Amino acid sequence: MTVQSSPQKMDVVPFVGVLLALLVTIISTAPAKTSSTRLDLPPAIVCDCVPQPTNITVTVSEFGLSVDDHGTTLAALQADICRQLGSDSCVGARVTVRADAETPYGRVADTVAQLGKEGFKINLLNEDIA
Repeated sequence: MTVQSSPQKMDVVPFVGVLLALLVTIISTAPAKTSSTRLDLPPAIVCDCVPQPTNITVTVSEFGLSVDDHGTTLAALQADICRQLGSDSCVGARVTVRADAETPYGRVADTVAQLGKEGFKINLLNEDIA
């Protein structure tokens, strides 16, 4: 008597996995269908409409304050900065504050606080001491 062997079945799970990986690769690398739409945009207008920022430097020293090398006081600081900028309303202007190592910290702090109250944007300038 002979034993009849059953035909071996092929495992299709790895085969399906490879086919899905190929399908995903082909779909993701295929060029996307694009539609071309004509846009009639107006030409860009180039002008010098944005004013260039003016650098105002407030120097705090042990001898007093100065705005761009013109002496001033803490009370007249805003008016002198506006005069240097050439406008009546200078709120929001950028001001650079500089002081040397011999200047008392309280004087620098008072100046920065005054400028902050008056609405200026403040840059602090420091210098490395070697």
